[in-house]
Amino acid sequence: MENSVVNLNTPKLLGGIGMILILLSPFLLVTGIVGVVLVAVAMHKFSELLKEKDIFNKYIIGLVISIVSFFVVYLFGLGSLITGIFAGGLEFNLPSFGFGVMVAMLLAYILGIIAAYYYKRAYDILGAKTGQKMLSIGGLLWFIGNILLIAFGLGSLLILLGGILIAIGYFLIPDKMELSY
Repeated sequence: MENSVVNLNTPKLLGGIGMILILLSPFLLVTGIVGVVLVAVAMHKFSELLKEKDIFNKYIIGLVISIVSFFVVYLFGLGSLITGIFAGGLEFNLPSFGFGVMVAMLLAYILGIIAAYYYKRAYDILGAKTGQKMLSIGGLLWFIGNILLIAFGLGSLLILLGGILIAIGYFLIPDKMELSY
């Protein structure tokens, strides 16, 4: 069995800063985009350094589902708006618009839960590999928060709390770890 020491300083900083930027995204959209990129890079580096490809794979699956969810809402919403305008002749057709928006929101809700599950799995693996349980707890709260988004306040609060715990968890990861192969 061979031992080696890996330096986790860069990915932990990228992940922590990225998660903080994601949490700031409701106030400034560009921070969310930069944050997602930083977290993706961090997860890729952790996957390589810890020799655990599922960390990055699970995160990327969640990210792709999140992006698809965004476009589903956008396209259904836009399609519903166009249908609402043209289906009513000279008057706006509210039922057509409302139905399309409801379908879009339902699909986004379901896809959001699925994406959150994959994020949770990525943070479970990263937490287990680094010994940082706060990542697992944060991922779990993020997942439960997405399920409870129907109860708007509670779900949003849990997502926020989960994101804060994930950010703290990144910063608490040791700078160096000894790994056995």
